[in-house]
Amino acid sequence: MKNILKFNPELAKNIWLELSPQRLITMPAILLLFVFLIFSLNSGEENPWTTVHYFSFYGFIFIGILWGMKSSSDAILDEYNEKTWDWQKMSSIGPWKLAIGKLIGSTIYNWYGALICWGLFMYSATYTSQPIEEFKTGFLLVTIMVGLHGLMILIALQLIRRTNANTKIKSNRIFLTGILFAGILSSIFSYFTLLGSSKMMQLTWYGIAIPSLDFLLFTSVVYTLWILAGLYRSMRTELQFTDPPSWWLFFLIFHFIFQYGFFLPEGKMVDLSAISTTLTLLFVETMLLTYLLALSENKDIVLFRKLINALKSSDFPTFYKYVPLWLITLPIAKIAGFLVLLFLLIFDENQVLKTFLKDYGLTNKVEIVCFYFAILLFVVRDLGILLLLNFSNRPQRADTSMLVYLVLIYLILPTLTSGLGISVILYPDITQGIIPLIGFPLVEAIAVIYFLVKKWQEISFNYQRNF
Repeated sequence: MKNILKFNPELAKNIWLELSPQRLITMPAILLLFVFLIFSLNSGEENPWTTVHYFSFYGFIFIGILWGMKSSSDAILDEYNEKTWDWQKMSSIGPWKLAIGKLIGSTIYNWYGALICWGLFMYSATYTSQPIEEFKTGFLLVTIMVGLHGLMILIALQLIRRTNANTKIKSNRIFLTGILFAGILSSIFSYFTLLGSSKMMQLTWYGIAIPSLDFLLFTSVVYTLWILAGLYRSMRTELQFTDPPSWWLFFLIFHFIFQYGFFLPEGKMVDLSAISTTLTLLFVETMLLTYLLALSENKDIVLFRKLINALKSSDFPTFYKYVPLWLITLPIAKIAGFLVLLFLLIFDENQVLKTFLKDYGLTNKVEIVCFYFAILLFVVRDLGILLLLNFSNRPQRADTSMLVYLVLIYLILPTLTSGLGISVILYPDITQGIIPLIGFPLVEAIAVIYFLVKKWQEISFNYQRNF
């Protein structure tokens, strides 16, 4: 323990708090009791190790992944709610040690139980028909566990930055987000491994045929490393280090290159149709990320004033250092969408995308261009409303109000007003014609920008009067 204390005080603290003698005895006792029951109730018709294999698999998921997600999200939020997080940030511990201390230390008891299940899983895999595939699944589970725990801490840190210091945060919303993400991963895993023979199911990536389970393992390792990099950067931010968002740009570039390999025909390294498809996917993803980041990041007026002053004085390094990630992601989304237009209009590539657009009602190039600009105008409208809510006199529930607004505009109202012909007011709808498609979002965007400018002028006037 003394060596761990010297290496990482945060990790040593969590080990001391989480691993009491009673807990160290209780976990293996309960797990081994279940194993004993499996063997004692075995009728002899099947190998009991097969049942142990499934038991250890679901035990790892429950103890390591699900319970661990709750523990990792509580690690930061408990200290924040108890007003000890600021003291933690003022300690001499570095960002990497703090990140590892929270990531591993807060879930050390979950790791203790999960590794017991993992050992049973790996041993019992030798009694299955495909032990090598089961070994790979075991390593995949460990990687997913690390990635999801890191993601929970990342979300918790993001939530702390945009919450008033006097407001307590419950971890339920973070845990539910993690459950949703884990459910998506579970669906992907089931599709590639449980719905058919993993030996027969293969993915083609950059012309290389890779068994699906091998590729899932490779992908999980790569993206888990990106999550750990984001966690390190987030901890640096908490410790008052200022870093430019270069890591985020590198991640988006990497993500584009990674996805490009799925659409690349065999024997080619450059293909216009594959580039167009990947850009389309990037456009959709970065648009969604823009909304998610805008809702999760701090929208403090002081930050925007600092950014505006940096632009006025041409201090681009300062602007780049403090610019929020959603303002980095939105231009990338616009560029990706514009490049998709070029491929569709000039190079006339990507027949699959053109067929999809035709099914949606976009039958010619003019409609496609107008539809793209309508999307951008609606995004301006939505983000402008979000800023207006945050610049109001009561910004505490601005982001929650924005979520209600988005559900109302894009889900409830279109359902209630179906067939009335007013959907074009709410979201891009080519069925109402080109002029309404562009006209309504243009008027709405101009109106939101007008009120946003007026609000900013009011805030600036009050600021100058007070100081």
